Amino acid sequence: MLTLKTKFILNTFAIALLITVFSAHSSLYALEKFSVAGWSKPISEITNLLSEPDKGFFKAKGIDLGYVPGTGGGSAITNMLSGAADIAFTDPASFYQALDRGEKLIAIYNIYPQNVFNVVSPKTRNITKPSDLKGKKIGVYSLSSGTRQNLQVLLHQVGLSEKDVTIQVTGLLNFAPVIQGQVDATAATDTGLFVGKLKGLKDVNVIEVKNYLNVPSDMFVVTEKMYNENLIDVFESQGKQSGAYMSSTWGLPPRIKLNFSGTLDDIFTLAHELGHAYHSYLSQKNQPYATYRYTTFNAEAAAIATEALLMDYLLANAKNEDEKAFLIQNYIQSIGSTYYRQTRFAEFELLIHEAAENGQILTEDFLTESFGEMYSRYWGPYMEITEEEAYSWSRIPHFYYNYYVYTYATSFAAAEKIAENVRNEGQPAIDDFITYLSTGSADYPVELLKIAGADMTTSEPFEAVSRKMNYLMDELEKILEVKSLKDVEL
Repeated sequence: MLTLKTKFILNTFAIALLITVFSAHSSLYALEKFSVAGWSKPISEITNLLSEPDKGFFKAKGIDLGYVPGTGGGSAITNMLSGAADIAFTDPASFYQALDRGEKLIAIYNIYPQNVFNVVSPKTRNITKPSDLKGKKIGVYSLSSGTRQNLQVLLHQVGLSEKDVTIQVTGLLNFAPVIQGQVDATAATDTGLFVGKLKGLKDVNVIEVKNYLNVPSDMFVVTEKMYNENLIDVFESQGKQSGAYMSSTWGLPPRIKLNFSGTLDDIFTLAHELGHAYHSYLSQKNQPYATYRYTTFNAEAAAIATEALLMDYLLANAKNEDEKAFLIQNYIQSIGSTYYRQTRFAEFELLIHEAAENGQILTEDFLTESFGEMYSRYWGPYMEITEEEAYSWSRIPHFYYNYYVYTYATSFAAAEKIAENVRNEGQPAIDDFITYLSTGSADYPVELLKIAGADMTTSEPFEAVSRKMNYLMDELEKILEVKSLKDVEL
């Protein structure tokens, strides 16, 4: 229930990473409109949303953000249900009341993991515990606000109800009546109390609702319909496994599951899975059921090409040399682990299969010696291979599945050739790539890749990897040389 499967995620990443990458040379895509229904007029709790006009954080992610003010958590939900907003910024009580009315809603994110509501009174009123509220006049922001609902909770916990107090609607600036003596106390939030103190509120007693019933305070809520229509599950939740994958079923849109924490690796993982998703989407759209699925080889070529295009985009838009150097180092490591390392694995896998076919008994010593020798051959004579490293073959799961390790390296080579074509040719190469993604399994994998400009019967795709690696190393060397010169000058 806490998983954020909203348009925030779909728009932010699908548009920013997929569409932007595939069509970086085009301005055909307009900003996606998205609105939030809040429980109040602009106040401190929604500063992050209200700063958008000046800061443009959401606009940078392809989102035209709107805000619909309300008069409480209940009105936020009402505005969402009426279609005035896509998501409601509300409180648990309003959420539960809507569920009791039969509304089909899902809470997707707790803004505050604990109760932030309180009741504030001047010390002269001598209100120090909930039972002291009996017979008192208490201000609330509105009758549909979380301030009133949490006041009800607090009263209930000590055997009181609203009949035992006088409720007075004070509006957004609900501390003014306290300061002016119009009410004995006011129901508020932690942030509201902070703002009140800045505006002159002094010498007060604070009763915190969390000390009597600690529940989440504010939350984002969407309709079940919106929840079920969203396709990317990115946040950790109870029982959710690690890793990332895309699932696609005939007649249904592709769905992506991963745990996204905002690291660069997470961004590339998401781009990878979006490559799979776009591949599946176009295959379904353009192929009959019999040929809409595609091989692992073709799948990885599409997904890794998306990563390569994203890297090109990030390098072209790096803010400074340090950021560019970080990106280059990251991608060099990716090439090393996905291409060169997997090539070594594939050769080892071929060696042991051929050995078995020739009657060789695959003993521990044979496998360890073969793996160590291959390790040394790939890394050169200056690489010291420890005994532990030579035994690595025993813990690499790839070798215990069907013969497929080679597909990683070959797919990587195909992907780099596709990305190279896009860099050099622009839109024609993008069009060829999209055509390739639409082919499913309509032909042999190698033949399909030719459509995207990656002919695996030639050395070109593999030379494209070498060219990319040399380019990255040259660029990194230039950056380091410049930095060294600056250090010398200092």
